[in-house]
Amino acid sequence: MHHHTLLTEFGWVLINKVHPAANNDGDRTWRTVTLGRWEHTIGNYTCGHNLVAHNGSVLEQYIDANGDLANSDPLQRRQIRRTRSKAGFRFSLGVDVDCPRGGFTAWISPHTQPGDRTHRRPDQLRLIPPDDALFAGLYGLRNDSESINAEYKRTLYASRAATLGWRRQVLDLASWAIASNSYAWAVHGSKSVRQAEAA
Repeated sequence: MHHHTLLTEFGWVLINKVHPAANNDGDRTWRTVTLGRWEHTIGNYTCGHNLVAHNGSVLEQYIDANGDLANSDPLQRRQIRRTRSKAGFRFSLGVDVDCPRGGFTAWISPHTQPGDRTHRRPDQLRLIPPDDALFAGLYGLRNDSESINAEYKRTLYASRAATLGWRRQVLDLASWAIASNSYAWAVHGSKSVRQAEAA
């Protein structure tokens, strides 16, 4: 399913890498997607900050000393909010924006915006991007799930589900998991008993 569907209909925080725009012998480049301009007022002065999404992270885009367009380091995630309505789930990502006149938190929607013809924002923006401290530990769970899925498929005839409907398939998977864990505990328990008797 598309990221936008998973965010809106299921309310899931997706832990996934961004597909690179180009991959030349391991040299990957990512698209930069404009998120918008955030303004905050300090005294009588209004300061503006242009934010973009790049490799899943939120960055600030600015003009450097040479007059070239440059991107900052990824901004620090402050909070993720999720609300629910009749239209589905809605997320908001809060990131800390540094400013010499006073920092602030910018709230960004990862959903497709009104008038957008494509899903570039949910494709290119992650609530927990690859540079986030939580990403590596959460993304690593993917290997466990892939391994479990491979072992389970080996028990199926022609790698096809034996039942119709996701509820019946969840029951099949849960039953297989309980049986596998019970077998592992039985083997581990018998070895522990033999080791204790030998000692």
